[in-house]
Amino acid sequence: MKALLEPAVRLMQRLKLLSKFSLVTLVFIVPLVIVTTMLLNELHRSISLSRSEKTGLAFINQIHRTVDLVSKHRGLQQMFLKGKNNEAREQASLTRQALKDEMIKLASLQDANPAITDPPAFDALIKSWQTIEAQLGGADTNGSYKLHSDFINHLLRYGESVATRSNLSMDPGADSRLLVNLLTQTLPEIKGNVAELTGRGASIIDSGIFEANEDVLLNAKLMLAKHELNRLPVQVDAVYRENPALNKQLDDYKPVVVNTEAFLEKARLEVLNSFNQTSGKQFEKAGSDTIDELNTLSMKSAQLLEHLLSERITRQTFHAAWMVAVILIALALATCLLAGFYASFRRDIDQLEKSVVQAANGDLTGNIQSDGRDEIAHIVNAFGDMTKRLAALIAEVQSGAISISEISRGITLGNADLSARTQQQASSLQQTAASMEELNTTVQHHAEQVVRVNQLSRDASSRALNGGISVAQVVDTMSEITHSSKKIEDIIGVIDSIAFQTNILALNAAVEAARAGENGRGFAVVASEVRTLAQRSALAATEIKDLIHGSLSKVHNGNHLVDQTRINMDAIVADITHVSGIMGDMSAATLEQSGGIGQINTTITQMDHITQKNAALVEQLATDSEKLRDHVIKLSKAISMFKLGTGDEALTQEWISHPSMEVDWDNREKLLVEQPRLTQRKKPRLRYAT
Repeated sequence: MKALLEPAVRLMQRLKLLSKFSLVTLVFIVPLVIVTTMLLNELHRSISLSRSEKTGLAFINQIHRTVDLVSKHRGLQQMFLKGKNNEAREQASLTRQALKDEMIKLASLQDANPAITDPPAFDALIKSWQTIEAQLGGADTNGSYKLHSDFINHLLRYGESVATRSNLSMDPGADSRLLVNLLTQTLPEIKGNVAELTGRGASIIDSGIFEANEDVLLNAKLMLAKHELNRLPVQVDAVYRENPALNKQLDDYKPVVVNTEAFLEKARLEVLNSFNQTSGKQFEKAGSDTIDELNTLSMKSAQLLEHLLSERITRQTFHAAWMVAVILIALALATCLLAGFYASFRRDIDQLEKSVVQAANGDLTGNIQSDGRDEIAHIVNAFGDMTKRLAALIAEVQSGAISISEISRGITLGNADLSARTQQQASSLQQTAASMEELNTTVQHHAEQVVRVNQLSRDASSRALNGGISVAQVVDTMSEITHSSKKIEDIIGVIDSIAFQTNILALNAAVEAARAGENGRGFAVVASEVRTLAQRSALAATEIKDLIHGSLSKVHNGNHLVDQTRINMDAIVADITHVSGIMGDMSAATLEQSGGIGQINTTITQMDHITQKNAALVEQLATDSEKLRDHVIKLSKAISMFKLGTGDEALTQEWISHPSMEVDWDNREKLLVEQPRLTQRKKPRLRYAT
């Protein structure tokens, strides 16, 4: 397939667009015009043939009218020659005049349509007619019959020639072809036989004489007429089958067939069998009526055939006009579409070519776009999208190049500062390492002190436990004193009660001594002394009770204080124990801290070495940043040839010309290059514990 298309591809590649369209248009238009011309010629030929058939039909009708008149004239002439019938002579004269008129009409048709006529046949026809006219007076019955028959034969041959030349006998339509057969063969055959039976039969009836073999001839004519008459219904039905629209338009043939059969039967009886004969005039009138009916049927068939031909001509003319209109509209539409396609294609191609040339020259500001939906429009839109994306990409590359350059410049400056700070950091790390050594010594000293404090706290905890035990014993002793004081209080209560009883008894004794008078005076003195002693005993007991109550109160307070002291001692013991535990934890933590600080010291030493290496790498990075900036400037110069239409080209050119300047991107949605500021860290101060 590719090999077959290769010549066409090469040819199209060598031609320009207009030439391509012209060539393709010619390739399609020329065959279309040829085919259209052939179709129109064929339609014109069909219309011409239909019109020729219509003209031929006029010839056939004229010839049939002439044949009818000739047959009638032949019959009248036979009647006149055999029976010397003057009435027949007069009718023959009138018929001859009508026949001359019909011949004039036929000659006019001949002159008007030479294309479908046969001049030699027409000349022979004229000569035959002239012969009849020349021998009318001196011919006998046989001679007259032969001349008329020859003339009829010339007319029929002329009709056959006209039917052939006008294509009437070769009509393409089945219905019209059947009508042509009916009109040119069947009905003329029936009419000719009936006309001959009419003329000969009328003369035989009037004269009563058969010429030699005339009865056989008439019998043959009768049989032929019946045979053609039997074919007539079959042909009409065939016409109906081929064209149902013509149904019942030729139904008049039925009474014509019946009447013709009746006339044929009448001819058989009266002429051949000499049975129930009438006069020749009556017989001739019956034959003429039958011929008139056949002529009417023939005329109706001719009209129907003419109607079919007219419809065909109208239909073919309409088809031709419709085809011409459709072809013209199609050609106009195709021309319009081709012109529109070429204009659209040319416009998109020109636009695409212009944009490609601009893009090749570095100008990406063109906005190419097509409103179409075809493949070329898709290509144009795709190229427009590609140009926009390429412009955006180049703009981003330019912006990125400037940003990268400024960032690399900042990186370079930052690397320089970082190198200085790295060296400062290395120095600080050395000082930190020394400080960490001092801190390690201090922490170890703290660890030893924490161990001693831990031991002291353990001793204090032991002494606090012993003090707690002593306080507990004091509490127990105070409890016993309180118990004894309560017993003494009880005893004093008993003594107080005894003193009160003694006082009562002394009072009673004094009362009894008073009653005794002088006898009881000594007893009264004793009672008074006892009472005094009792009162003093009660007073002493009261004082002792008060002292004991005061002692009990103080003992109770002392007991309370001892309890508080015991509680405090317990708390002190717990706190000292807790402190001892904390000091133990601090001792362990201090030992771990000492180990960790040792590891930190080692790590800081390693960091010092790494920092020295980092300083060297930072210097190398600064050098690489400068190289990167140089490459970015070269890249920016390479892409600065593109025009983007964004207003950044002048800024890019200015930046390329002054690559060390700081660019103001505040209004451009670009990266703002900021220089990092250096800050000096303060060295931390270490506090040493003592």
